[in-house]
Amino acid sequence: MVLLAAGCGPTVVVVPPEVKDPVVTDIAGGLEAGPAVTQAPETMVATPVALSYAGGELAVVTADGVLKRSASAGTLAAIPVGAMGEDMATGAVRFVWRRGADSLWVVADSGLFHSLDGRLLKSPLSTDLAGMTVGAIDGYGEGAAEELWLTTNEGVQHVKAMKMNAVTVEFKKLGALGTPVLAIGAGAGQALIVAKNQVFHVDLSTSKAAWIAKDIGTLNAWARTDDGDVMLATSSGLYTRTKAGEMKRRAIVASDVVGALGSVLIAAEGKVARLEGTTFKTFGTVAAPRARGLQVDAAGDTFALDGASLIKLATAKPTSFATDVKPFFAAHCNTCHVDRPTENPPIDFGSYEVAKSWSVTVVKRLKAEGITPMPPANTEVLSAADYAVVLKWVAGGMQP
Repeated sequence: MVLLAAGCGPTVVVVPPEVKDPVVTDIAGGLEAGPAVTQAPETMVATPVALSYAGGELAVVTADGVLKRSASAGTLAAIPVGAMGEDMATGAVRFVWRRGADSLWVVADSGLFHSLDGRLLKSPLSTDLAGMTVGAIDGYGEGAAEELWLTTNEGVQHVKAMKMNAVTVEFKKLGALGTPVLAIGAGAGQALIVAKNQVFHVDLSTSKAAWIAKDIGTLNAWARTDDGDVMLATSSGLYTRTKAGEMKRRAIVASDVVGALGSVLIAAEGKVARLEGTTFKTFGTVAAPRARGLQVDAAGDTFALDGASLIKLATAKPTSFATDVKPFFAAHCNTCHVDRPTENPPIDFGSYEVAKSWSVTVVKRLKAEGITPMPPANTEVLSAADYAVVLKWVAGGMQP
């Protein structure tokens, strides 16, 4: 979907001046050592500066373009710019972020681009953003429900239903907040906005803001997990705002954090670590980590930027229907849809072809973004780690 924008009046969200200091729950424990994996440098012609992800494959950002790495062949190729036959270039690339599961947003000197059908196309939003410097962009939702949060030198801009609207947080208790350093979606019409080392939860449906973390220090990196949690890596710890609204902090100073395909990874203390249950366990090393320099692909491998090098850490095997996904459906779906077909829609998730045909719907229901979850919450509650095999299977091309 292409978003068009038209100017509207600004939305001012106010934090009540008498509000009490926010409550943040500290989580005990630091990094724990886990089994080390094989790691080796990838061959690069241009210097990588950031990593992202689209369609199950790694996206590697260089100073003047974006490359996509084939998970099956292990080769890198530049993503062409413009429609077929159109002579266009991005210019210097400043920021790249995921757009849903299969696309990218690319902020560059010549405008804002999105990926579609293997190419980078210039977004009509470029016109509305003329004169602004975009430092970060985040998309929440897909299709007609998609909305954007843009962090610019002129403040936060929110885009939905072809309208771009400035969003300003006011909090008299702290005085002028200055230009925010981040806005990231936390739900439909909701975002976390970081300004003046404080974190605010903004709800546009009520035009209200809540103060949820104070004095977090320097913001190093951020991510939204498949569970809908927002994670902020800062100089005072690793903060997590859960989908349920809790704010938690680990005493881990991470330089990077990423959530994708059911995994949560961080770079901290010269190590790369994965969240396993409630603990971050190390499995690789990185001497000179970079923000936005961690990513995973659908083949199950982890990639990290170590200074000017791209490092591959072999961490898993490809996901297949027969070995990984069919057992998941048997454990979590068949009780209702196969064993009790008169009470529920009959769906034979044991069939590869049937499972493929339902894959898009299955992912949406598992992630429960704006819709009721499956399995129902009164039956069992699954985390992204529980259904990661389904995410990886779909992203990896749904192998038999």
